[in-house]
Amino acid sequence: MKKNTSYEGIVLSQEEVKAIKKDRLRFSKNKIPSSLTLLAILVNVFYFVSIYKTNLQQYYKPAIGISVLYNLMFMLFSFLSAEGIKNYKKTYGIVLIVIGLLQLLRIVYFPLKGITTPVSEVSTAKVMEVGQFIRTLIYLIGSGALLIVAGVIGYIKSVSLEKYRKEIGEEKPS
Repeated sequence: MKKNTSYEGIVLSQEEVKAIKKDRLRFSKNKIPSSLTLLAILVNVFYFVSIYKTNLQQYYKPAIGISVLYNLMFMLFSFLSAEGIKNYKKTYGIVLIVIGLLQLLRIVYFPLKGITTPVSEVSTAKVMEVGQFIRTLIYLIGSGALLIVAGVIGYIKSVSLEKYRKEIGEEKPS
């Protein structure tokens, strides 16, 4: 037995409701993945503020420039991907997934290095305290997870819209 939906006195089947939802995709922006990506950028800002507040020259000196450049590139590519996925371009979904995986890989460098590197040769104190280490892990995992989820959702919706456009014979996006 098929369930029907009523809208302003018009009874619609489930198939008709699904078709209407797909058709609406053509005229609306893909806001959820875009918003998740912008949130991931914000979480990354918390990460690098947390990392850079530890001001130990001997620890950060060789890699600080690369890290700053990576963060700038991360924010640039993430923002561009947020705009691309908003317009149902599935390639940006893949880009977001890759950037999310790179965020997860970043755990291996600064956070793990900071928690294992002593402040000096005579001290047992570490460059990064346990609280800061946990915060940076949460920020990187959160940012990476948000990007991966945004990429998956964006890719699925983009493929769905692409298939629907082929079904109705629409060649180019409206």
